[in-house]
Amino acid sequence: MAAIRDLFAMTKDDLNKETKKDIIRMVLAAKDAHVKSNASGNNNVQAALSALTECTQSLQKEIGELKENMESVHKILPSDANHATIAHPDPNPEVIRKALQSVLVGEKLKSEMVISNVEEDGKDAEFIGRLCNRIDFKVVPNGCVRLGEKTKSRRRPLKVTFQTEFDARAFRSRFCNKTTSLSDFIIDHEIDILCLTETWLTGSEKDDPIIAELVPNGYNIRHTPRESRGGGTAIIHRSSLNVHQTPLVTAMSEFSTFEYQECLLSGARTLRLCIVYRPPNNRSHTMGQFFEELSNLLEVFSIWSGHILITGDLNFHMDDSADRDANKLKALISSFGLEQHVKQSTHRSGHILDIVITRADDPLVSSVIAEDRGFPDHFPVFIETVLDKPQARKKTESSQRILRSVDHDLLHIPFTNSSLIYERAFSVAGPGMWNSLPLNLRAIDNAIVFKRHLKTLLFTECYQDFL
Repeated sequence: MAAIRDLFAMTKDDLNKETKKDIIRMVLAAKDAHVKSNASGNNNVQAALSALTECTQSLQKEIGELKENMESVHKILPSDANHATIAHPDPNPEVIRKALQSVLVGEKLKSEMVISNVEEDGKDAEFIGRLCNRIDFKVVPNGCVRLGEKTKSRRRPLKVTFQTEFDARAFRSRFCNKTTSLSDFIIDHEIDILCLTETWLTGSEKDDPIIAELVPNGYNIRHTPRESRGGGTAIIHRSSLNVHQTPLVTAMSEFSTFEYQECLLSGARTLRLCIVYRPPNNRSHTMGQFFEELSNLLEVFSIWSGHILITGDLNFHMDDSADRDANKLKALISSFGLEQHVKQSTHRSGHILDIVITRADDPLVSSVIAEDRGFPDHFPVFIETVLDKPQARKKTESSQRILRSVDHDLLHIPFTNSSLIYERAFSVAGPGMWNSLPLNLRAIDNAIVFKRHLKTLLFTECYQDFL
């Protein structure tokens, strides 16, 4: 190696001085020295080359066998294939090729599922594993990969690949069918009012079967769909509660950075309930616009005289003291004399994303608890209030005859007017009286006044105090 370095260090003048034989002699000497110094390394290389040669020979043998099989197949098929082509020429081979290609691609897509809005923390496989455990799905997917280029402004969709179409369909049915799960959740926990965000309802007739599964018997739903795809808010409440959708803010179009729904719960004391949802990574609006619009909403609510409760998902990490936007939101809430009550993690990522806001000096809320109840993303937040529950009203119908106003002499007229009464033989009069009995009873029924009464009964013992 030293001789080679000396050779490269020689200048042009030095090369002119040396003869060609001397230069060749120096190169050969350097090569011999390099080969001798790397003799041990060459042995390893030779061993690797011999192993590679064996693999190559085995592959060549397999390729030869495949060629023999193909030749045997071609010897059998040509005559039949040519005959079939001549007798029944293919009218459009391109159409058939595209049809087969679309079928193959469709089968591949059926075994895949794309999940959006999953936080990118480098633990996608662990997330899918936890999700399979949550929905009691025993088949582990083949793999998961993010789609698109990674950016700070949005979360890339997560594509999950399954081995068969059946596995993907089973996973999709368990993961996407949240309507029956929410309906069972309402019944099992005796929820009075349930506030939802990201309902994905459209406000069209397509929502009817979804709402039928989502809303249990004895409940009503009031929802506000988003004009574009996704989003949407909803309030599901007991039918016995006096809930009106009479918002303080009538100009709904002035809120462009978040979705908003409001209702008024009337009873012994009134409660104004508001749902707010801010989509994450909204590139069409700045954070300054959001805080300005939210400030306008809080200002309207702060001057209202009754109880207020604002809940929803603002997609801020309220527990992160280093989050500048979250700190600004907390300062804005405090500036209007309001308080945020959620102190536990409401998301599987371990952050507080959901909020419960009331007046700081109003003991409206007695407890706020976020618990994991098996939903794949957010935890439900249970809110217990100190408000007296309105009495449930049940309407019943009763009927009675007013006998006091009836002339008792009229009751004898239908029978005394019958000529059969005066027959001497009862065997003759009996059948005739029996046949005329319905007509006589109808005459009596017409003579007696029949009235119906509608009563309202009040019940309170079958309700819980959760919102």
